[in-house]
Formats: sequence, structure tokens, C-alpha cells
Amino acid sequence: MHIYIPTMQRPRIQYTLNELRDETPFPITLVVPEAEYEDYASVHHDILRVPHEVQRIAATRQYIMDCADDNHVLMMDDDLTFAVRRLDEPTKFREPNTRELASMLLEVDRLLWQYAHVGFATREGAHRNTEPVMHA
Repeated sequence: MHIYIPTMQRPRIQYTLNELRDETPFPITLVVPEAEYEDYASVHHDILRVPHEVQRIAATRQYIMDCADDNHVLMMDDDLTFAVRRLDEPTKFREPNTRELASMLLEVDRLLWQYAHVGFATREGAHRNTEPVMHA
């Protein structure tokens, strides 16, 4: 699996990258507008430059898929923070540790062998359904 994080106009504010950078067994690529490449070059070493003619997030996502060299692609917003369910009270959450973040990503990769699309629950409303995997 390969993780892509589309981002623009905030090279120093990379929540998702900062949370996952040392925790994932998978490569992470920032996806930035070509004109902003220099701003991001000191932030992360793996950057996909999006040509100027590719505009808006839908076209950027298609560009990522066209460039991806892996069938398992995980695209994540650049402003994510993560939480895991508490064992004592599964309707409540806590900050994850390193092992839990890596495990979460390994589970996404495993599920991508079975399903074309996989995503994460948001904290909002997730207290109502505590199943580890939901099918929509």
C-alpha cells in the first residue's frame, strides 16, 4: 500500500504526515501543486508534483491514481489526527500509540485485498457503532 496526502498552501502544517511519518510500514508521498514544490521540499523527501493544468481535488485524486505504482492506494487529508477506542469503554476514544497506528494501516492494506474502497470512521457518531469493521 502507498499513502498519498494531497496538500497545498501549508507546508509547515502537516498533521497527517507528522502523525504517521515514523509509525507506518508504508511509503508516504505528499502531493503538491508544482508551483509549491520548493516550499515542501524541506518538509518531506517523497513528493509528487501536480502539474499546473491539474486543478481541484477530484482531478488531483485522478492524477494520483494515474501515477500510482501500487494497486493499494490510501489517500488521506493533510489535517488528520487519529484516535482509537478505549478498551474499558468502546464508545470513548484515546490517542493511539505507535503500534496501534501501524496496526490500523496494516488492517487497511489487508481490507484492500477484499474491497475496492476502504476508509476510516470519523469520531463524530462513531460512539454509536463500535464494530471494528462496517460494510456500507
